[in-house]
Amino acid sequence: MKAINIAVDPRMYWKIEAVRPDRTVYLLADWFPNLVTNPGRIAMKDQANWMGYCQVGTSNVLPDLSQGQLQAWVAGTNTTFGSDATGSNVTPPYYGYRQRVWEFAATATEYNLQEVGTGYGSGAGGTGQIVSRGLIVDLAGDQTVATWKIGEILRVTGEMRYYAPTEDVIGSININGTDHDYVLSPVNIGGAPWSTNIGVTMGAISDFSTDWSVFDGLAGAITDAQPAGVAVQCDNANQYTTDEGTYTVGLNCDCGSAGWNFAGGTGFTTLRLRSTAGDYQCEFTPNVLKTNSFTMFFKFNLTWASELYNSTWEMEVAGAGDPVYAKWNTSVALDRLRINFTDQLAVDQELALNVPIGCKFTITDTITGKNVIYQSIGANIIGGTFMEYQVTQLSIDAPGPTVGNVCSIAATIS
Repeated sequence: MKAINIAVDPRMYWKIEAVRPDRTVYLLADWFPNLVTNPGRIAMKDQANWMGYCQVGTSNVLPDLSQGQLQAWVAGTNTTFGSDATGSNVTPPYYGYRQRVWEFAATATEYNLQEVGTGYGSGAGGTGQIVSRGLIVDLAGDQTVATWKIGEILRVTGEMRYYAPTEDVIGSININGTDHDYVLSPVNIGGAPWSTNIGVTMGAISDFSTDWSVFDGLAGAITDAQPAGVAVQCDNANQYTTDEGTYTVGLNCDCGSAGWNFAGGTGFTTLRLRSTAGDYQCEFTPNVLKTNSFTMFFKFNLTWASELYNSTWEMEVAGAGDPVYAKWNTSVALDRLRINFTDQLAVDQELALNVPIGCKFTITDTITGKNVIYQSIGANIIGGTFMEYQVTQLSIDAPGPTVGNVCSIAATIS
């Protein structure tokens, strides 16, 4: 049986504070995004505690996907302040999060910090060990310096988010000689699987038969706890992961003859599977027939997208020409997408915006929640104040973003 593909989008955000000797706390840098690098995405599969450390440094070299370490490392720590906070955003955009606060001991030397990252080691001695790296920026999105003064404790808050897929995965599969259409989608976005295991090995699954259950009802909404109808469990704990290449793991379940059976042999409509990267549901048409005369095996490949940038721009009138500061627009024919070089957050330079062909742009209105998804299909055009992409529109949540509203724009590659 072929594997069904799942894609989840990890993103990192930061806030930096200092604690004076008199214990008063003041803000050095408010929330800003951080690039999850390619070496970091590999570590997310291989390392059991890839969010265990925070590192800081003084370089202002732009982040890129190839970086495996801070460019001018100063310090790293795994000392935390308080307990982690976990939860989910249950309105668009949907994601689960883990928020952790690290504390660096009072410094004897003043540092002008310009970079920060999380990882699975302290980074001392040039060992790298980072999962994400970003430059420190101000509220306008401009690079800035966070001065760590002598005698002050540095308190850094990091929030790793798993963004749920925004598009259903639709396809067909042959099961025991019968062709079935399927629709795969996320579910239970407010539940613990979307947040409590962030930071441990990506895609690991527990050995509980209830993790993989089938239902005689339809798939639920993303905020529903599970699909509709009666649930029937697998009869064993034979769930496991396999290595399926870079940034991908296989989620496998081999259910025995006594599992997933409905009385009368009516079969099941929806399968719910669980991993440390969230809950998912797969609805089949027609029902999948399963009886106690045979076993059944399913495999899903979980991959995590490479985020090139994630930021915010205001939507301008389509075809308006060069977008002005912090705005974006499309051509009248919707085959061109233009973004200004200077956005409102961190990764905002020409290098980051010069994305490869095949990159997907998910543009979501932060007020209405409406989105449109484009994919780059040709060479980028670098203008004097903008980057222009040749794109095709993959989908739109009609009527799409509203002119004048601020939109989040995430550029990812799979």
